[in-house]
Formats: sequence, C-alpha cells, structure tokens
Amino acid sequence: MKLVRESKKTVHGTMILKEETRNLSKEYFTLMNKKVSSGLRVKRIGFGTHKDFAIARQQLGYSSVIVRGEFKLCSNTNLAQRMLIADKKKMIFAVYQSKDIKRVFYTENKFIVRGFLSYFDNLFSSL
Repeated sequence: MKLVRESKKTVHGTMILKEETRNLSKEYFTLMNKKVSSGLRVKRIGFGTHKDFAIARQQLGYSSVIVRGEFKLCSNTNLAQRMLIADKKKMIFAVYQSKDIKRVFYTENKFIVRGFLSYFDNLFSSL
C-alpha cells in the first residue's frame, strides 16, 4: 500500500487473477481509485482465464467508469510474475520457490527495476 500511496505518475502491476479476484483488498482498491482520480496512470496485466479477467475488470471498475490506464489478459500463466512498480523507480516483486511458497522483495535498484519493467512492457505490448 505504501508504494501505491507514494506513486505520483505511474503504476505497473500484475495480478494472478484466480487468487486476487477472490481476495481483493477493499482498502487497496479504494486507495488505487483515489490515486487514479488524481491522475495516476495504471497498467495492469492479469494472468489467468477469460472468466477471471471479466470478474477482475468488473471488480476494478473497468466496466463502469473511464479508467486512466489499461488492463490486459495473459492467459499463459507460465509467464506470470507478481510485481508492482511505482513511478518506474521502486518495486515489490515475488519469487516463487514452489507453487505455495513465495518470497516478496522490495527494491529501488535501478537495474532490477528496469529489468522487470522491460519484461512487463514487452509482455504488455505483445498482448
């Protein structure tokens, strides 16, 4: 939440749709909507099925309001990488050690952030 709260211009984020459509944090999405209303640009990639994507679009408000940003579906969940990048400078990301065990990291290292942002942008543009 702190990363979104501190974001001024952009947020790039990914979602594992099956997990996140069932466990949406109302506080997080209230904050995100407030930031979007104040001009924040959001790009999201959702990993999962068309059904879960439709549910997420509805829950996030993409079907009822004009949103500053884009939300695309990637049905190839083998490409999934959890991340949230704020203003192309700070990020949190997850590394999965197994299906059920993940470690979450925070970094401001510009090389790591650029690498993840490059991955995100390449995937986003291919969808």
